[in-house]
Amino acid sequence: MLETRKGRKSYRTMVSIANIISAEIGDLIAADVTQQELTRCLNKRCKTEATFNRYRASLSAAYQDGVRNGRIPVNVARLIKPKQETKGRLRFLSKEEYDRLCSIIQRDFPERLNEFIVSVKTGLRLSEQYTIERGQFHPKTKIIKLDTSRMAMADPYNSVPKLC
Repeated sequence: MLETRKGRKSYRTMVSIANIISAEIGDLIAADVTQQELTRCLNKRCKTEATFNRYRASLSAAYQDGVRNGRIPVNVARLIKPKQETKGRLRFLSKEEYDRLCSIIQRDFPERLNEFIVSVKTGLRLSEQYTIERGQFHPKTKIIKLDTSRMAMADPYNSVPKLC
């Protein structure tokens, strides 16, 4: 079902979630998985309401592709009710956490270190980092004015420029 998502920003996330869920469910094929089994699996795997909802949304998108392609009759993930998310707390990384994350990213994903540093220092999401244009930055005030319409079109994993 994920073949139609290749090339999209969400593809890697969906593959990862599909692998996690299939490890929980076992050898069942998507058409044989019930809403109850999928809910039980999500409840077991997801520690927070937000994670539950993200997994549910990714699974629903994959199932929807399967329905659209005639491979499965119904999108059972759509039938699962999303959980009410609590308002998150504002939390900042400690110096030790920041240093530790930097060293791990440098070791395992050195090409992503600049993105991490920019996100921590500015609060910009990855998609926001790659949609900024020169006119959005105001050097006198050192403010970046974000344009939400460009953020929706961003794909940070294709043709990623180096920041440094």
